[in-house]
Amino acid sequence: MLNWGILGCGNIAIKFCDVLMQYPQSEHKIIGFASRDKARAGAYAKKYNCEKAYSYDEMSKDPTIDIIYIATNTNLHAELSIKMLNMKKHVLCEKPMAMSAESAKLVIETAKRNKVFFTEGLWSRYFPVYKVLKDTFTVETNPKAIASDMYDDILHIDKNIEFIHIIFKKHMNKDLFNDKNLGNGAVLSLGCYAIQLVVLLLGRKFPKIRAKGTLYESGADANYCAQLVYDNIKVLIKIETDTKENYSNAIIGTEKGLLEIPNFHKPTSIILDDIVYDYSEKVEYTTMGLPITLEKELKTSGFMFQINTVKKAIDNKKLSTCEMSHEDSIVIAMIQDEILKQLEVVY
Repeated sequence: MLNWGILGCGNIAIKFCDVLMQYPQSEHKIIGFASRDKARAGAYAKKYNCEKAYSYDEMSKDPTIDIIYIATNTNLHAELSIKMLNMKKHVLCEKPMAMSAESAKLVIETAKRNKVFFTEGLWSRYFPVYKVLKDTFTVETNPKAIASDMYDDILHIDKNIEFIHIIFKKHMNKDLFNDKNLGNGAVLSLGCYAIQLVVLLLGRKFPKIRAKGTLYESGADANYCAQLVYDNIKVLIKIETDTKENYSNAIIGTEKGLLEIPNFHKPTSIILDDIVYDYSEKVEYTTMGLPITLEKELKTSGFMFQINTVKKAIDNKKLSTCEMSHEDSIVIAMIQDEILKQLEVVY
């Protein structure tokens, strides 16, 4: 059984708790909420029929809490993770886990020193589609997995260059994004999804990077394009937040054919040479302790897969998950740092 403390009272915390509440309390129980505004924490505790509302310090000192889910603004992720880890709490921290690779390393060092679990909440990694990608389409599994000389006429690229094309467009609240001090921006808020896919497929080698973009008035990054080059593999990433569209897709040249991942940040299917492989109905939800009547939106939210994996890892005395390793988190943060540097974004 895991007793959860929920740190942060925003929309993402609501979505996470809506899924967590579907489990029997013998498996997962929400003990309480913490917020800078204790009255707000109390309102959330009442909504979810929990026992307690806390300040951040009070939650860190509660011996009945096993694990903290951190869903605050990005600028507080590393600081609060370190605080909770030093109090011997397991931590699941929303992405991005930190605003720099240096801070990410400090968090992970703290988790290891205290011998407690920590993982970054990049939920994409926990979808069943990602297991297919990891088992079949990564260079670690097959050094020749990414190959595209047959696709140059389709995408107008050099036939001698293997490729990955990733695009993510999402309409974001400009007022929120104009407060750069919260850690908002295209790289940290959305780009992490694209970068984690690249790291999954191509490994932890640091690429050559070129990036250009546009900024909001605050200096936060609004849109950007980045080229990542790994030897003979070229990755193109395009991220837009200053848009009215909501769209994400990844196209990958593989030795098995042209692979497309619609909604790559929360995929339920892949398309390989125009054949659709649907994984949305291939999960036995009832074996995960969830009722079969669980709404489809919650089934496919990613939190369910994440929660199951986190519990299994903690039960097995692991300090992280195989799906989202500490090493991957650090490389993702390093790539983000370089893109932000080239965009001249300074936090």
